[in-house]
Amino acid sequence: MSGDSKPQTVADKIHYMEKFIDLDKFLTENHNDPEHIIAYFKENHSRYRHIYNGKGNMHFIVSKDGETFSYDDMFYQPDVAINYAPPGGKVLELGPGQGENLLHLAKSHPDKEFLGIDLFPRELKEKPANLTIQKQDYTSLPDIPDNTFDVVYGVETVVYVNSEKKNKLMAEVYRVLKPGGHFLIWDYVTKYPFETYSREIQTALSVTEHGGAFAQIEDEEAWKAHFSHAGFKTVAINSLTDRILPDLKRMQKHFDMVMAHPLRAKIVFRTLPRAYTVNLIAGWIAYDSAREHLGNYNEWIMQK
Repeated sequence: MSGDSKPQTVADKIHYMEKFIDLDKFLTENHNDPEHIIAYFKENHSRYRHIYNGKGNMHFIVSKDGETFSYDDMFYQPDVAINYAPPGGKVLELGPGQGENLLHLAKSHPDKEFLGIDLFPRELKEKPANLTIQKQDYTSLPDIPDNTFDVVYGVETVVYVNSEKKNKLMAEVYRVLKPGGHFLIWDYVTKYPFETYSREIQTALSVTEHGGAFAQIEDEEAWKAHFSHAGFKTVAINSLTDRILPDLKRMQKHFDMVMAHPLRAKIVFRTLPRAYTVNLIAGWIAYDSAREHLGNYNEWIMQK
């Protein structure tokens, strides 16, 4: 791929990939069942550890200025969430995954209690006394009494839940939050409904869903409806899309090493695990998708 022929937009990249990758084959595969999600995290864990920050955190780094970022920026999301917890408060993270966000908070806020619930949690090498992580589906919390937590938050995790289960999840979060408690989410959202986009953009969005093992990336109005249905009041809805561009740009440079050479890409896609390769495609178009605001990265702050 010469400099003159380098794809400049998401649509360009879809056309480019369709010449040597069967994208339709990717899109016919089941991608959001528990078995596939486990494979996704296992196959991509080492690459995330290499590309991101050495710890394996699987979420975007939010830059303070939208141009550069530091190690401290990695904890933007949990640091915002903890601001809503009172002294001695209780905090729940949905889908903590690697557990680094909770570990960061538990160590820096020893006066508070922290719980993480994840279907596939990784065992932490260190675990402060005020931190508990348990294996469970967080869309149902039967063992947690009403009005237990001051803060519930999730970083790029609710996207794994389909639209029907989102209503169930929101209702459970509302139930376990104390009156006046806060629910914070950082997640992906499309600007408009899926069917309004061109074929190329629909393909890009679908590839992104498959590449991340997501259930679906819903539009802003659909998200608002889920919150409203559960009874939440809106405190703030912020788009952080421009502030994750430096992180996405850094990721794209890694993926360019494969995707810029069709023959190399063919070999990679024929030999490496599917969960790895389809995630590579999603990562390669992520920067352009965000730059074109086809999909946004939103911060939702809700209150019971």
